[in-house]
Amino acid sequence: MKAKTDPAGKKLGMWLFLYTEIILFGGLFVLYAVYFVTYTEDFIAGARELDRVFGVVNTVILLVSSFCVAAAVTAVQQSHKGVALAGLGGALFCGAVFLVNKYIEWGINLSMASIRGRTGWWTARPVKFVFRSVLCGHRASRASYHYRHDPSVRQPGAGEPAENHWPKQCVSG
Repeated sequence: MKAKTDPAGKKLGMWLFLYTEIILFGGLFVLYAVYFVTYTEDFIAGARELDRVFGVVNTVILLVSSFCVAAAVTAVQQSHKGVALAGLGGALFCGAVFLVNKYIEWGINLSMASIRGRTGWWTARPVKFVFRSVLCGHRASRASYHYRHDPSVRQPGAGEPAENHWPKQCVSG
């Protein structure tokens, strides 16, 4: 028995998928452009600190993983169960390698920030950073950092303790 397909539904689904991708990535590119224009010096300094080896390794892992999934899909369509399982296994392996690579990369980045004497949200424990970002937003984390480390930075109500402007979780070190 052959399964029925709905060509109109397929077409609508594909257009919906493309529309959501355009909205998501369009917004991300606009956000990137705004931040790049606003903080150009920080972007340039950050680019100098990137490790190209980790970038190349991440790209290769993601490309190999994508190939494995595509090969698995093709194998399923051609009823090659063994090849499909091998492709999915390869993709899972690449995912694990990617996570290990990211763990090493971020560990090095965070330790280098600590060695250079930097403090702030980029050296905070990851759980604390996520909590602060979700609860208070990046602006609150940034404001509390500047208030504590650079009192000359003008903020709303300058001269008052930062605790009067943000929830306690947003300003406590």
